[in-house]
Amino acid sequence: MMRPRNAVRTVLVAAVLVGLVGTFAAPASVAQFSDAHDGTGQVSAAQYGSGGGGGGAVTADAGGPYSVDEGNGNSVTLDASGSSTSKGNLNGGQAGYQWTILGGPGSLQQPTNQETVTYNPPNDVDGDTTVTVEVTVTNNKGDTDSDTATITVNDLG
Repeated sequence: MMRPRNAVRTVLVAAVLVGLVGTFAAPASVAQFSDAHDGTGQVSAAQYGSGGGGGGAVTADAGGPYSVDEGNGNSVTLDASGSSTSKGNLNGGQAGYQWTILGGPGSLQQPTNQETVTYNPPNDVDGDTTVTVEVTVTNNKGDTDSDTATITVNDLG
């Protein structure tokens, strides 16, 4: 009489194991599941970016909005230190930062691959002027993301 009960138990355990294995769309390591634990047991490709290997997707943060008065000698520091990956903050040699002015006057003093950059406004603007800047952040796995911020250049008259 014990034999049928054990057979049923074995079939149930096998069914549960097959069901659990079937819920994962792609192979993943234990470390990936513990890092991505959100209560669902699901892992998406977006959580790990296109670089593979669990490098993590990048989230760029250009900071801002910023404001600076027109004129020589004035400047404002733009800061992308809020940028991150699913593995934590980007820092040191782990990331590249590229700042670009998308629209408006002024110039950037940009150290190579730094999360901060100095914006220098023009000497004279006609009325308060909005400048749009973009930062593109690349992590050490090659994943990238971009974000924009605005700078208001205040007309002093």
